[in-house]
Amino acid sequence: RHTRFRNVTGVQTCALPISNSVTEFYRSDNQTIPSGKFGNIVFSGEGTKLCSASLDVNSFLINSGVIVDGGNYVHTITGNFENNGTFQSSGEIIFQGAHQSLLTSSLNNATFAGEGVKTLLKGILFTGSVNINPHAILDGGSYHHFVYGNWNNNGKFYSSGEVEFNGESQNITTSSFDNISFSGNGTKYLTGPLIIGGSVKISPSVFLDGGSYTHTIYHNWDNSGTLYSQGTVVFAGDAQSISTSNFHNVQLSGSGMKSALGNISISGNFDIENGITFNAKSYSVSISGNFVNKGIFNAQTSSVIFNGSAVQSVDAASFFK
Repeated sequence: RHTRFRNVTGVQTCALPISNSVTEFYRSDNQTIPSGKFGNIVFSGEGTKLCSASLDVNSFLINSGVIVDGGNYVHTITGNFENNGTFQSSGEIIFQGAHQSLLTSSLNNATFAGEGVKTLLKGILFTGSVNINPHAILDGGSYHHFVYGNWNNNGKFYSSGEVEFNGESQNITTSSFDNISFSGNGTKYLTGPLIIGGSVKISPSVFLDGGSYTHTIYHNWDNSGTLYSQGTVVFAGDAQSISTSNFHNVQLSGSGMKSALGNISISGNFDIENGITFNAKSYSVSISGNFVNKGIFNAQTSSVIFNGSAVQSVDAASFFK
């Protein structure tokens, strides 16, 4: 069943719950959309379609040339979300279907609930927070996503692209990312351990608080901001570069060479595992804790400073070229 609305004046609620029904709002100018439970909803024509309350729908389609203003409401979608026009909102969308695809360039707050995989089909700018509920799987694809709010992950997140946190004060819970970057201003708080299959980039004016957790990195570390950590950063990939940073504990594992790209300060322990070569190049390496060397420390023309206030243990290594 396909129902078309050109005028909905005086209509406050709709109830068209048949899952395969289609409700189309098609006026060539502005329309107010009543609250209701719909099957599939389509926005066509021109102008702005203004939601006057929460919607509960199966699929959600915005055609080219149409602006949909979701308002400050919570909308629930169990099917696919396809935006070929403009979607704006200061509220939230809950995606709670079994398997859903999202084709849109922007959302405000988004919650991924229910079971099954939610697949992002292009890069999305989340101007609010992202919530991944238990049992939900969010597939970010190979795209670059921006998040201005918090990242709350209690499910699973897969990505072969990048997530950039570019808000002000942001919380980021336990997750596995491919590439991750921190930009904008303010402090980004890591409230659980992260596994980064790709690279980490910290932009100027960003303060990254790693907490007391262990974070594992498999590619490069590019820091132009400030890192604070009471935990451990594990570099577990193959060839990796590490830029200027103040770490607590550092562990070099995996295989291959790890190369410094700037001065490194370690307020805790420095552990080089078997099979690893660390190239210090011409930079200084300051260590306040213990130095455990089961691999190769290639000092080159660097300066190594043991500056702890307590007794330090130092494994055998050649600290001079």
